[in-house]
Amino acid sequence: HIQNFDLQFKYAHRTMLLEPLLLVSAFFLLFLLSIIYVRLDFSIRVDEGAEAKMKVAGYLEKVATLQDRRNALYQSIEDAMVKFKSNKDNNSFQSALKRIGGDYKVETQAIAELLTTVKNINPELGDKVGELQRLDRVYRDLQAQQTALVEKLVSGKIVKAAYLDQENGLVKKKEETMEKINSLVRAF
Repeated sequence: HIQNFDLQFKYAHRTMLLEPLLLVSAFFLLFLLSIIYVRLDFSIRVDEGAEAKMKVAGYLEKVATLQDRRNALYQSIEDAMVKFKSNKDNNSFQSALKRIGGDYKVETQAIAELLTTVKNINPELGDKVGELQRLDRVYRDLQAQQTALVEKLVSGKIVKAAYLDQENGLVKKKEETMEKINSLVRAF
């Protein structure tokens, strides 16, 4: 009785795929449930360290937003200087400087208030915000020097060659200071 025989089965393709799909979906569900379980925190206690970090991160985000506003004010001063050099209208220039200066004081005061808050929570980050304020004062002083230089040029108290030499030095210092400010804000 050693004869070859053929055995044939007829299964529907759906039933052949059903078992592997059930296994894959069962493993997927198992992994999904384990991920959800690990992510859930059933503790009742409050993690004060994480809470403080979240508060400081929120304050630093506000500081970065206020610094962006101050940068926009600096650009407004630059635009006003360019306009002043072209039309030589001292009254509109002075009123623009006064308006921008008022907005600048508001933004700087808001950052100073946030500085004290951040320093109480995290002294190290408070020092970084203090450094930001210091660099901002340096930038503002350089911009005030440039504004005075533009006023001297327009009034004829300085020749254009001397103006260009002094302005190039101020612009270079301003760029370096702004780069330090931007790197400090990015470090938040």
